Amino acid sequence: MDASALQPEQWARYLRPVLARRRIVIGIVLAALLAVAVATLLAPKTYTTSAKLLVGGQTGDEAAGRDPQTELPVLNSLLELSNKQSAETYAELLQEEPVARQVIANLNLPTTPKALLAAVSVKPVTNTSIMRLSVSARSAEQSAAIANEFAHVFVTNERKLVAGQADEALTYLQVQLPAAERRMHDAQSRLAKYEAASGLPDVGGQTQSLLTQQAALDSKISQVETEGKQAAAQLASIDARLASLPEHVLSASSSGPNPALAQLQTQRAQLEVQLNTARREYTEQHPTVQTLEDQLREVETEIAAQPKTVVSGENTTTNPVRDQLVQQAAGYEATVKAAAAQIADLRAQRVALAPTLKSLPSQTNRIADLRRSAKSAEDVYNELQRKNEEALVSKTTALSDVSVIEPATAESAVKRPRLGLNLAIALIVGLVLGCTVAYALDFFDGTLKDEYEVTEYLGLPVLANVPTFVPPAGPAGAVVTGLAGYERLPTLAHAHTAGASSLDPMQRVCVESFFHLVTALRYSTDKPLRSLCVTSALAGEGKSTIALNAAVALAELQPRVLLVDGDMRRPTIHSGLRVGKGRGLSDVLAGTARFEDVIQRSPHPSLDVVTSGSPTPNPLKLLQSERFGQMLEEAAKTYATVIVDGPALNFVLDGAIIAEKTDATMLVVSSGTTDVRQSRKALDRLATVGVDSVLGIVVNRANLDFLGKNPYYSSYDDEESAAVVAAHDA
Repeated sequence: MDASALQPEQWARYLRPVLARRRIVIGIVLAALLAVAVATLLAPKTYTTSAKLLVGGQTGDEAAGRDPQTELPVLNSLLELSNKQSAETYAELLQEEPVARQVIANLNLPTTPKALLAAVSVKPVTNTSIMRLSVSARSAEQSAAIANEFAHVFVTNERKLVAGQADEALTYLQVQLPAAERRMHDAQSRLAKYEAASGLPDVGGQTQSLLTQQAALDSKISQVETEGKQAAAQLASIDARLASLPEHVLSASSSGPNPALAQLQTQRAQLEVQLNTARREYTEQHPTVQTLEDQLREVETEIAAQPKTVVSGENTTTNPVRDQLVQQAAGYEATVKAAAAQIADLRAQRVALAPTLKSLPSQTNRIADLRRSAKSAEDVYNELQRKNEEALVSKTTALSDVSVIEPATAESAVKRPRLGLNLAIALIVGLVLGCTVAYALDFFDGTLKDEYEVTEYLGLPVLANVPTFVPPAGPAGAVVTGLAGYERLPTLAHAHTAGASSLDPMQRVCVESFFHLVTALRYSTDKPLRSLCVTSALAGEGKSTIALNAAVALAELQPRVLLVDGDMRRPTIHSGLRVGKGRGLSDVLAGTARFEDVIQRSPHPSLDVVTSGSPTPNPLKLLQSERFGQMLEEAAKTYATVIVDGPALNFVLDGAIIAEKTDATMLVVSSGTTDVRQSRKALDRLATVGVDSVLGIVVNRANLDFLGKNPYYSSYDDEESAAVVAAHDA
């Protein structure tokens, strides 16, 4: 049902259980707020700061449009792989223990890597290449320092990975450069000495061409051999690193309820049922009971040790670092093979040139050899020097595929627990819990509490709501309560003699409720109401109180009202009116007294009373006799209305017989006491004897506190009271 389509009365129906138990709801809400406030104030405070990191050098769309090309092969492969890896992969790499150990060492933290990682949270931002690195600590400054150091260490590690190729090249070149320089100087020195000793002029053009060709081949062979050895050295280094790296890393994981915990909870429920059954059959010392208690304690211990959730699924991806190294190894292996093939080809060319060189004069040939050696040594040295400079530049300008875009600051720290947020959550939880308790109590509480529930569950109109009455103070300041105070009922007669100012607002509401009742009775039927039975489902619901007060109020509005105490098993009317019990209804029905002889005057004008009379062993037999109907007909000739106080319906059948012989019936229910099922049972009993003239329900002890603020009652002074009394007297 659409909430906007609910009518006000429907809202009132749904909210009635909560409003009826508003004290319980308010108590639960206040308890929740107090508990959360105390827990929040006593809990140790933590501060959380966050740093943002960007992973990858370009977005997916950009990567799809062009290939990443830089001067560094490693960086090219790294950028290409970063477009294929998810942010979850980098989040997993960031939370590795080596990173935590480096942070602890840099900041001198008194903790362990596992403890530090427990305070670190790395969460990828959805649909972006951004990671949020959050750290919780006891101070905002420490939290920001740890977060920034984590980011710095991770970025540095990624940069070292990119610079690894340059480091390996420098290691090889720093060993080869001095030896190449010595060879170059030695070759140049030998050439100079031989030229000075021989005194030969410059060789001819053709000879010079052959010598230059041979020198070029020797230089190229040396250069290719150098590149092959360098590639082989780097390949060996990468193979050693690959042996220590895992092939796959975790990219994402999902958690779910622990199935073992659910199984243990089911086992605990079964043991509790078995234990409750055993306790009903045996004592606490019985072996069966003790065995079940031991088993239950073991299961509860296992439940406490089980985690609520477990990892239900993991998504893994290839290790990006290993992928990079594998690609590098493949490149170096290809370089080694290409160098070997090129060297073989160059040496074949050198062998083919050898016969031509042998035909040259020996001195010319010697000079050519020396010049060739000097040129080859110089070319090797120059190539090694160039590669060394390139490696230095590569190491210095190495880039990382992870960068910090927003460092953590102490000013942006979030303090936890947050009192305001926790109180807001506690308010919501308290309201939900309070409303749940209210609806649960309403579900299990089958009593009728107000006129809405009476109308809904019993299908009868409510004639009046009568609040709990506190009589005015008696002599010497004593408060008159119970049936002994009925002669002091705050009716208009009492207001006329004592003054309305002696009544508080709630007592005035009580007075008006009885006038409302008798007015409702007069207009609830088309024909004159000559006789009325007042009854209830159970004893103690206030039917005698309602019958007596209704009779007093009706006597105020019309003359000649007779009140008959029809409850011959538990009579109370004579006590309420302070009249003698003497002879009454039972005597008339037994034929030992005449009707006019048992009528007594009450302390209230225009109201006469017939008590229950002498005790009788079988009231039901007397009520079923024709004399009871004849007595009502005789009373109707003298009195305008006869009100009969009948017994409770669900205990004896007396009340149903009285209701069958009177013109109409009025059922009394007590708010918060009368059970719905008992009330329906009472109505069914009336229907069994053919009573279909139930006019309605009177809700006794109704909660009408809000009427005490009614200005028509709170400003009801003596002058207004006298005017009202005079109007009724007229």
